[in-house]
Amino acid sequence: MTWEDQQLEGVLDQSKKICNLAVAGEWQEVEALEIKRRKSIEACLSVDSVFGDPEKAMRLIQEVMELDKKVMGLGINARDELGGALREFQRGRQAVKAYRMTAS
Repeated sequence: MTWEDQQLEGVLDQSKKICNLAVAGEWQEVEALEIKRRKSIEACLSVDSVFGDPEKAMRLIQEVMELDKKVMGLGINARDELGGALREFQRGRQAVKAYRMTAS
């Protein structure tokens, strides 16, 4: 097993952790781990990278990409939910303001 193989397996482990954190809605932790993961990806996927088993490396990369898609989908859903909550909050503020104006 080459150094790149080990790094790529580490990237997959980090990707799984990121996905689990995203499912739990722990977005600050997702961001922190993503920064570390990005450095690992850059280190193991350079032009000079040599993998012991290129087919296995391709499978691992595809698995990382699938996890990334899932995390992006979860992020979009979380963003949309937050947007909805903010709109409801804004409507509530407007209702309170209207009530105060008519109550005076």
